[in-house]
Amino acid sequence: MHPMVHVLPPAPTIAQSEVVSGSDDYTIRVWGSFDGIQIAGPFIGHTHWIRSVAFSPDGTRVVSGSYDRTIRVWGADSGALIAGPFEGHTDWVMSVAFSPDGACIASASKDGAIRLWNMFSETPFAGLLESHTDWVNMVAFSHDGTQIISCSSDCTIRVWSTHTAAPTANPPEGHSHWLLSAVFSPDGARIASASYDRTIQFWDTQTGALITSPLHGHVDAVRSLAFSPDSNFIASGSYDHTVRLWSLHDDTLIGKQFNGHTNWVMSVAFSPDGTRLVSGSFDRTIRIWSVPDGNLALNPLYGHTGPVTSVMFSPDGTRIVSGSHDQTVRLWSSIDGTPTTDPFEGHSNGIMSVSFSPDGALVASGSEDWSVRLWKSHDGTLSTPPLWGHGAEVYTVAFSYDGSKVISGSCDRTIRIWNSSDGTLIGVPFEGHTDSIWSVALSPDDAFAVSGSADCTIRVWDIRSISSTSPNEPFSNLVTPESTCANPFGRWLIGEDGWVTDCNGRLLLWLPPETLRSLITPHCSLIIGRFGTIELDLSTALLGNRWQECYTSV
Repeated sequence: MHPMVHVLPPAPTIAQSEVVSGSDDYTIRVWGSFDGIQIAGPFIGHTHWIRSVAFSPDGTRVVSGSYDRTIRVWGADSGALIAGPFEGHTDWVMSVAFSPDGACIASASKDGAIRLWNMFSETPFAGLLESHTDWVNMVAFSHDGTQIISCSSDCTIRVWSTHTAAPTANPPEGHSHWLLSAVFSPDGARIASASYDRTIQFWDTQTGALITSPLHGHVDAVRSLAFSPDSNFIASGSYDHTVRLWSLHDDTLIGKQFNGHTNWVMSVAFSPDGTRLVSGSFDRTIRIWSVPDGNLALNPLYGHTGPVTSVMFSPDGTRIVSGSHDQTVRLWSSIDGTPTTDPFEGHSNGIMSVSFSPDGALVASGSEDWSVRLWKSHDGTLSTPPLWGHGAEVYTVAFSYDGSKVISGSCDRTIRIWNSSDGTLIGVPFEGHTDSIWSVALSPDDAFAVSGSADCTIRVWDIRSISSTSPNEPFSNLVTPESTCANPFGRWLIGEDGWVTDCNGRLLLWLPPETLRSLITPHCSLIIGRFGTIELDLSTALLGNRWQECYTSV
């Protein structure tokens, strides 16, 4: 019997009457899709785990790829070895596929290469298809057999010509590493994003299209971004210890980079009049710079006993708020750098983000203790009890422009919106990101929120209707608006393994995990990234126990 460990997703034949599986026990088996009875196998020959299997278009052959670095072709009924082993890859074979005419086999490998093989002569069709810089995890033919698509751990998707073995287009646009910051421009027309890939990119808010070429210059991850109030500049803070100021007219670096910090720059923010820039660093200091010359306007501000993770000017420009790993929030005079109050204490772990309310009366803080807190800025007392609900560290917080709401993003992969008056949760958490959320920001009209995540995507969320959303609302936009099927379950949840469950943990359906970061989820109006967008119509789907209705007797 097959061990129930890492059994591969089945590959259906043309008649949909059989499925083939490959296993960690080094064997391949063919099963009846209606009754689950083994029809053929085990096919024995591989000397390591089998990673990928596929039927030929006519269903008479099975191709397999293995961690033993080989590809083999078998008779689907007899299990006899028809061709192979095909050898050439220098590491695990991750994916195999037949061409539509069955004459060619494509294989993708951990060695970063794709190979095309002549099924009948057992020789390579063309040279190596090499452009990926990391594992190639999947390969598939187009319907006419003229192109191949590949997906890689280098965060790119590539399309290749089967005739020339060359890429037919550039990789899709987007960051190739974690998104650490995403902010709206003052007019709301653009989104700027910063990444571990050391670049800054700009996107059209409506379409998600890349507006200009990425900004290059930092030599380490770009952690924080801030637009100047007049939209003429953008400032960036980086793990390379520098602050940089860029012109948005010609995408050039203005003057010199701002040097002085001796560790990661975690946060940057402009003063309301755009003449000064504040930065907070892992070196435990806060620095205020003149714009655009980059000279220090004041001596560095000392007081925090841990890394400074977040800084912001008050709306009137007279104060600066800072949050630190030392678990305190501090307020400073931006005129002379002196503290204006005692430290705000109460968090039980490091503070990752702070934000002033539009009127300057409140300060929001998000912490690694999983809570959000709202403080009165004049004396540091809490205006509401702590806001609990996130299931992991809160990395980012921001006020709405009208001050009525606070938005938070967390390592639990959710975004939550809170009433700033009483601290109650508004609506349900926004779900869709598949990794930690590092940054959230609101559009100037408070209609949309933008989030940046370690899943390498930016999501834009429509928050205009959240006040009417109840905690028991179903995961409605997986079902199209035209659907009339009543959903008997409560709000749906998507697990890391791809299983969609109801609020009681009951299984509804399964989605391939690699598709989750591209999946449109409730309130999400746009996904920006190199993985595309997936919107599902499940209006006729048989969910939960209704899967039994798929059965057809034979």
